[in-house]
Amino acid sequence: MATEKLTSAKIYAALAPSLINDGGGLYLQTEPSGSKSWVFRFRLAGKDRRVGMGGLDTVDLRQARELARQYRGLVAKGVDPLVVKRQERAYVTHANEMTFRKVALTYIARREQGWSASNAKQWRDQFERHVFPKIGTLTMPAVNDTTVVLEVLEPLWAERPATAGRLRARLETIIDSAKFKGYCKGDNAARWKGHLREHLQRPTEIRAVRHYRAIPYREIPQFLMALRKRHGMTALALEFTLFAAGRQKETREACWSELDLAAGLWTIPAARLKTRKTRSEPHQVVLTPPMLAILAKVMPRKLDNNSLVFPGRAAGKPLGEAVMRHLMVEMGYRGLASPHGLRRSFKTWASEQTRFNRLEVELALAHAIPGVEGIYLDSELLENRALLGQAWADFCLGLTPPKAANVVRLADRI
Repeated sequence: MATEKLTSAKIYAALAPSLINDGGGLYLQTEPSGSKSWVFRFRLAGKDRRVGMGGLDTVDLRQARELARQYRGLVAKGVDPLVVKRQERAYVTHANEMTFRKVALTYIARREQGWSASNAKQWRDQFERHVFPKIGTLTMPAVNDTTVVLEVLEPLWAERPATAGRLRARLETIIDSAKFKGYCKGDNAARWKGHLREHLQRPTEIRAVRHYRAIPYREIPQFLMALRKRHGMTALALEFTLFAAGRQKETREACWSELDLAAGLWTIPAARLKTRKTRSEPHQVVLTPPMLAILAKVMPRKLDNNSLVFPGRAAGKPLGEAVMRHLMVEMGYRGLASPHGLRRSFKTWASEQTRFNRLEVELALAHAIPGVEGIYLDSELLENRALLGQAWADFCLGLTPPKAANVVRLADRI
């Protein structure tokens, strides 16, 4: 079959109306109005068919021949090019309807079963606050553009670099998901290495990472006295968190099924731990007498073993994420300390005021033990940690005053 009969001159000279064969099923069609377009004619299942390939103003001769070659391949396999074109058009229409907001929310909904509730909430909240108002209605091809990505990131990058860094990673994830589904093409405009890194400073280069502010451990007994003047579930939960040297999220989501009051142990499932990605074993907390006393106070609210130890106002729901922090603000600690900072108070106290070793303290904090030491460690060191927990409780209660600070004035040494 002879092909490639047309030339630029023949195309330009084509009279209207006409249908000129280039060969291989490709034809140049000239309408009475003078407009020119490409047509592919073929025979399938005993029937003559034809499919439009676009106007000459958008598809040149080279492109038309390549498309005709692809269509001939389809026909040889018994596939109707017209059906394929309709499917592609429907897919493009669907892809154009997939805005960033739709893609992002679909991704979160598909993944959140394997996430903690707070992580899913953080994804949604961050997009609702910083992304959707700006680019939520844009299609994914429009979003996968460096200028658009920077429009979202740059206002945050200098003022809130940690937030901006997390947001960039999440944008990159959503764009990757869209590329996989065919909603957009090309390099990921939110990627860091070899791209945004050339334009933006690393978040850590902008300013040092801010740690959670902590109450100086010598002031913990006074803090506890003030806390005990507060009433309600939040105050009890914060006191329990203090004695446990734990994360407030672990306290808020604690269930009675995790507690063995007879053995004096609280076993937190690995799935609820911050270190859940690196450990498969649960974390055990020794319940000291003050913690058992708090549990006795909330026991009347217990419905069954699956109910929350520190329930929130709504039935079956835990205390809110920010209630402990708000309580500390009410107590006068705004900008001075946070619930998570109580863990820093505990660690500093253990380092300066006790002889418990670093490993025991790290295990009490449910920190992952790195390196070979973590690999070969096959114990929670519960006996020693029970002594550590009791020592911390006694200190918080003011039963063991801190040792004097070992400070020598420089002037006295001259």
